[in-house]
Amino acid sequence: MKNHKLLLKSIRYPTQVLTKLYKLLIEQRTPDTKERANFLEFLSTNFDVDAKTFYSAYLNSEFKSWYDSKKSELIKMIGHSSDTTFNFDCETLYLLVRALKPSIVVETGTLYGASSSHILEAIKKNGSGKLYSIDLPHDPNMPPKGFLVREAALDRWELIIGDSTVLLPKLLNQLSHIDLFFHDSLHTLEHMYWEYNIAFKHVNQNGVLSSHDVVSLPFLKNAFLIFCERHHLNYWIFRNIGIAFCK
Repeated sequence: MKNHKLLLKSIRYPTQVLTKLYKLLIEQRTPDTKERANFLEFLSTNFDVDAKTFYSAYLNSEFKSWYDSKKSELIKMIGHSSDTTFNFDCETLYLLVRALKPSIVVETGTLYGASSSHILEAIKKNGSGKLYSIDLPHDPNMPPKGFLVREAALDRWELIIGDSTVLLPKLLNQLSHIDLFFHDSLHTLEHMYWEYNIAFKHVNQNGVLSSHDVVSLPFLKNAFLIFCERHHLNYWIFRNIGIAFCK
């Protein structure tokens, strides 16, 4: 039945299916040590930090052990890992937050909390900051929102349930200014561009606009690239995470 549905979808939406398969191939490929080294060099150069030390501490942390165990538990429950942000991207977010040291982070899309937990643990390690996350209501047949978030990090997290098209403008107006925005909700060109455009107006100077799902087929342009080029932002892509500096 599942294969039948996939076949029907591939006939109706061939570009969407091909794009998803292409992204999965990129994300599931074993990370090259050079990929991580390039990102660590990027952080060290642009934020004047020792990113290698951050990464080493992360790999040997209690959180890393806890997260790996909790993610294995999640995979057993849902039967696959394709709905959860891959480890390389989660680690990228963690290291970015450690280097940027944001006071206010806004994220759209949490699902089970893979990216949220890494942002929160980095905030906790920094000693200051708060994460605001917006996501759609929980499916009662699936594990709860924040399944991958440690209880010790909950005091720095505000999870807001609802549609980002309604809630994101309200939240940003309430906060006024933020230091980091991370998109990981609906991955369509129109919605991604809309979220970037709304958030960009509230990101502080020298803050960061970031996004998951920035990899497209070679003959297609992604919303993140289009947005950054139109706004003349310096941007980088590491695996499937986009990072842009707001002037």
